[in-house]
Amino acid sequence: MHLCDIENGQSLSGCFLLRQASLRSTAAGKPYLSGQLADKTAAVELKVWDYSGPITPANTGSAVKVRGTVNEYRGARQLAGRSGSGEGGLYFGAGLGVSGQPAGDGRPDPSGRAGGSL
Repeated sequence: MHLCDIENGQSLSGCFLLRQASLRSTAAGKPYLSGQLADKTAAVELKVWDYSGPITPANTGSAVKVRGTVNEYRGARQLAGRSGSGEGGLYFGAGLGVSGQPAGDGRPDPSGRAGGSL
């Protein structure tokens, strides 16, 4: 499924380009990841609350695996949730290596070993 086909409230699962990533803090000082996921058809904003890794801004331009639900916020689609796989949680893993670092040739790891809770 392509990002252009995803509707509000629909589950999203797949490997996408991490077009942008930045680690930020809320007003209360809690960490979160803000970014943008893309495929050849569209882009969607990414917000991961209570985030502590493994994806960092160094992974921008890499393929990442995600699973979660797309919602609308202020008229824009976004994949948002808390780190973890429980209710409201997002699965988020590096598609390029177990540590979240790109493989030497920049292609996704065919073993599918990478992953973890976002």
